[in-house]
Amino acid sequence: MDRIRTVVVGAGYFAKAVHLPAMKAIDDIEITAICRRNLDALKPVAAEFGIPNLYTDYREMIDEEKPDAVVVITSISATAEVAKYAMEKGIPTLLEKPPGKTVAEARELVEVAERTGTINIVAFNRRHSLPVVRAKKLLDDEGLPIRTASAKMLRYRRFDKGFVPGTGVHAIDTLRFLAGEIEEVETVDAPPSDKEGGANSFTLFKYECGAIGALSVHTVVGISYEGYDVHTEDGSLFITLPQGGFAGEECGFEYWRGPTYPLKSLNRDMIAQYVRPQMMTGIYEENTELVRCIRENRHSPNNVLDGLKTMLVADAIARGGRQKVEKP
Repeated sequence: MDRIRTVVVGAGYFAKAVHLPAMKAIDDIEITAICRRNLDALKPVAAEFGIPNLYTDYREMIDEEKPDAVVVITSISATAEVAKYAMEKGIPTLLEKPPGKTVAEARELVEVAERTGTINIVAFNRRHSLPVVRAKKLLDDEGLPIRTASAKMLRYRRFDKGFVPGTGVHAIDTLRFLAGEIEEVETVDAPPSDKEGGANSFTLFKYECGAIGALSVHTVVGISYEGYDVHTEDGSLFITLPQGGFAGEECGFEYWRGPTYPLKSLNRDMIAQYVRPQMMTGIYEENTELVRCIRENRHSPNNVLDGLKTMLVADAIARGGRQKVEKP
């Protein structure tokens, strides 16, 4: 196999700002076609990224192009439908998070993946982000029991309903990646004071490993911020990510062991491809992982089953109060 012939379903803002630039930067990927229901809106996107074939029906595109891979960058309401169509045909699929608008849809995708054996990756990109990968490696190398693992996700004037299951799942998934499965949650939430909507919640976590932690999500505040901290018996990790991948600042990463100085600093050896903020949330690497899985004929651990586990935590948070996290 030469370059991976890839088709893209979706050409909205996130595709244009993040996925398509990352895919074009990967030599092994050839984007042969792109689909969007509005052809007039699709044409300038295809021209900008040099994509030759345009479609308004994803089924027609997949059937005619017979691609090596499908990348699904649609709205949450359409993700499971499109991904299911591609996976039923056995085509390796990268789909944006979450893997469906409901837990039931995610379970359907898990059934398809297990029945067909199709390679699939859910784009929880933080776990591909360089500082998060470094943090995970340090935790594994040190082998010290984790005591706490927490996250804070802040946004400026985000009024969208369902922020936690739609975007806050990134923080949930990253905490699962760093500290392991979450078995119980307890959530307190309140509407933002301006009454226009948005998320305003605080959740306590109990992990299966015995650690505890918290997730703080507030979307109508004065700053956009995303940060994580993990504390072991003899070390502390602090991670700051560019907000949503679009902010101009570089990420932050510190590993402290002792009261006076950081022993590790990510920014001293930044890999060139991660200098652009949108690459630093792991978009480039998750698309590269799709290529590797296809070439090596192996499955990614970031699959729809793992994505379902993250959705089940989000579902427990949405129910409010104290909840056991359902098993997949």
